[in-house]
Amino acid sequence: MTSSDFWVNLYPMSDVIHSKDLEREVLSGIIKHPHIFPEVDRFLSEQDFFLRENYAIYCVLRQMVPENIANNERVNPVLLSERIDNFGMKFHSSFDIFNYVDGMAFSQISEKATLDAVRQLQRKTLLRDCDLKIADEIINNNDNKDTIK
Repeated sequence: MTSSDFWVNLYPMSDVIHSKDLEREVLSGIIKHPHIFPEVDRFLSEQDFFLRENYAIYCVLRQMVPENIANNERVNPVLLSERIDNFGMKFHSSFDIFNYVDGMAFSQISEKATLDAVRQLQRKTLLRDCDLKIADEIINNNDNKDTIK
């Protein structure tokens, strides 16, 4: 059993270790306010995004947004979706990346709310990382004990 298996069994899809809504808020804020991306990117990485689709979106945003900022342009949701689609990552069959990103583009999130969401997402990542380390220690300690005969 791996630590992630242990954790998923203990807290299945728990909001303690990740939040789809929080990840979506951060991504929506970056799409709406790309000029804050350099500040956000100093604190976040792809690993902060627990959900596969959000991970892919952040990876592509990291490539796109510096160019958008340099050209003083907004993030184009269609272009973002196309690049994600070309990224080659597979999602479940009912997931439509174009609709998902389009929904983010219409979010009314403010810059301040985006930065607050970034802080909360960092906290979730730290909690998840610490909890996985603790789970590893528990599993390793149990594996290293002599078995009862």
